[in-house]
Amino acid sequence: MRISQWPVLTLILFGFAARAESEGERCLVDETALQDLVRQKASLKEQQAVLNKKEEDLKQREIAIQEEIKKIEELRKQVKAASELFEAKNEERISKMVETLEKMSPKAAAVILAQTEDALSVPAATRLSAPILAKVLSAMDPQVSSRLAELMALGKTKQTKKGVEKNNGSNG
Repeated sequence: MRISQWPVLTLILFGFAARAESEGERCLVDETALQDLVRQKASLKEQQAVLNKKEEDLKQREIAIQEEIKKIEELRKQVKAASELFEAKNEERISKMVETLEKMSPKAAAVILAQTEDALSVPAATRLSAPILAKVLSAMDPQVSSRLAELMALGKTKQTKKGVEKNNGSNG
């Protein structure tokens, strides 16, 4: 029997009992059974109130979650804009460095590339023309030249406290 049918059943039983008592007939429904039905009805009302409260709480939480999602999306947009700005500035730095290195003597360019952080020196060296890069690498210390050439070949570097960690997809 569905919960929504309980009030109807209760009313029918109460009506039947009242009519039977008024006609002087014996009641077919025991008084304790009627009291049980009344208690069950009250219990169902309480449960319905609890369910309504929980449903309202869920709606409020859903609204709060939607607001948080909007905030997160806004933050993503801000991070993306900041990232694009950083990339643009980094690109400008690299372009200026390449332009400067191409105008310098190979020996002076080698000193600058050797002392510049890898995140800037690798992309700058990669953009130098092959003849200029060859002269610059030959003017460098062989260990520095070797490391720079390796980083250029790998294409990806990651700065760590101990130096450069290669990021070529292999572990170790």
